[in-house]
Amino acid sequence: MQEQMTYKEKEAWLNRAYELRRERPALIEEWKELRRLRDICTDTSVKLSGSGGRTTDNATEAKYVRFADASEAYYKQIMAERERYLSVKAEIRRAINALPVAAERAVLTARFLRFKKISEIARMTHYSISHVKLLKRRGIEHICIKNNTL
Repeated sequence: MQEQMTYKEKEAWLNRAYELRRERPALIEEWKELRRLRDICTDTSVKLSGSGGRTTDNATEAKYVRFADASEAYYKQIMAERERYLSVKAEIRRAINALPVAAERAVLTARFLRFKKISEIARMTHYSISHVKLLKRRGIEHICIKNNTL
């Protein structure tokens, strides 16, 4: 038999997409910085003695290969995080859509899938802030989470 989750555990489960969304931009910024550094390193050409033209030396080529490998690793990690984020959002959406009360579904969707603040939800739904908080609390209490992976 599955153990019942507490209110705080359910809220944390619903907040997973928000947490993942906050992590992704930092990873993307690191990837962009790596690409910027790669461009700086590979833009410098070295004139070899005895040659009439400009050519890239082996050290620069080696740096480029290392940067390309690291860049590819970051890209794969970003794409894996994207897939994880979409998967988590789909799990949350299924749990919210199973709620029988439409107002609770609307509030939880706005809060945990669209990441709106309580005051924004109140303006959108024309409910008071206290009523939105009540609907959020009831929705979280009523939500049934199968296979709780925190």
